[in-house]
Amino acid sequence: MGRKSKLKKLKSQKYILCEGKSEEKYFSMLKRKYRRNLIKIKCVDCGNKKILTEAAKFKKTHLNGEIYVAFDADEMSKVDIEWCKQYAQRNNLHLIFSNVCFEVWILLHYEYFISNLSKQVLFHKIADKMEISNYEKFKGERYDRWLYDRVNVAASNADKLRDNNPELYQNPYTDLGRKKLMTLFDTEKL
Repeated sequence: MGRKSKLKKLKSQKYILCEGKSEEKYFSMLKRKYRRNLIKIKCVDCGNKKILTEAAKFKKTHLNGEIYVAFDADEMSKVDIEWCKQYAQRNNLHLIFSNVCFEVWILLHYEYFISNLSKQVLFHKIADKMEISNYEKFKGERYDRWLYDRVNVAASNADKLRDNNPELYQNPYTDLGRKKLMTLFDTEKL
């Protein structure tokens, strides 16, 4: 009698397209943490609406992959944000969206907050929490030392934030959270 082969479920390739180095470094940290070599991370140096059109082009050449697009609201209007959401849905793209910027997600590693914060205030608060002199100069560096063991805290805070601020156009907002991270990184715990 021959051996029975065990068929493994093949996981699809996942891609994260980021508009900035901070996002790229952060998701690279998670890729190391969860040991997910099938996730490819690429920094696409363009703004919010443009990164979505670039992601749609990218998807045409990577048909079997799941495409996640990480970008900020920056100065987008409510109409522009809604356009991005609909465009992503039409093109089967997964959004990783933050309003006002990705640093909302970074600060959630340390504290829950619901008040509208400017980028400068976010950067200052993050610098205090990370005990660095200037977060703006730090952006694009590795986050491991400060955030690696705090992902679960950030996910809990983000889920709570989204319960109170459920709309993309609200500041602060992030759609990262427990469910999206567990899906993206194929993990059962953060």
